[in-house]
Amino acid sequence: MLLFRDFKKPIIEYEDRKYIFSIKSLVLLAIAAPISAYLIY
Repeated sequence: MLLFRDFKKPIIEYEDRKYIFSIKSLVLLAIAAPISAYLIY
């Protein structure tokens, strides 16, 4: 069984910088993306 502290966060390395995506940012992205797409189109 997976424990929460064992969850590996996705990391993107870009120009020697590491961006760690937390669950909060992923949820925010999942909510904001459809709304912004609806507003744009």
